Amino acid sequence: MKLKIKQNIERVYMTADSHFSHENIIKYCDRPFDSVEEMDRTLIDNWNAVVPEDGVVIHAGDFAFCILLPLLSNLMGLLFL
Repeated sequence: MKLKIKQNIERVYMTADSHFSHENIIKYCDRPFDSVEEMDRTLIDNWNAVVPEDGVVIHAGDFAFCILLPLLSNLMGLLFL
């Protein structure tokens, strides 16, 4: 599939390994959170502080350990998984 997106390179972001809603990743990777809810809220807030509404995000893997639709509605930008 070929996808053409006219986008200013300053609005294209790449990331990986967010592990939304992955409770065990907190202990596996020594993340500084007391709960998965706190981690998810912080990840969402940090994401939205950087990515504009018209941004494009390319996520290279290990995005989430949950049902995606509710999560995706809270994130800014057009997301490619």
